[in-house]
Amino acid sequence: MDYSADHALSIRESHRDAYFTIEPCQGETYAREDLSALYAHYEYERSSVLAGREARVFVTSFPNADADAVAAILSAAGLEVETWEGTSHRPISEVTAGLPGRDGYPEYGELDW
Repeated sequence: MDYSADHALSIRESHRDAYFTIEPCQGETYAREDLSALYAHYEYERSSVLAGREARVFVTSFPNADADAVAAILSAAGLEVETWEGTSHRPISEVTAGLPGRDGYPEYGELDW
């Protein structure tokens, strides 16, 4: 296994509220039963259309057998990491609920300024 905590540390530098999960590798367009993934979780910045909502960002993937070693590397680097049996994946429709063009809201071009 060739893994360092550098990428996760750089995310933590720009998002002080970030925490990390090791969980099954699953997203909107992918799922890999043979892999685990490291995800960063933090709140979207004020400048984002998703401000105040939780971001879930893929950091890296690795064989399931390496999950404990990756958790140890992250912990040794001072990062908070949780290992989950399930996934924190949420469908994109849930993440974007309430945005223009969703749930009865007008599309951007339909707004009357």
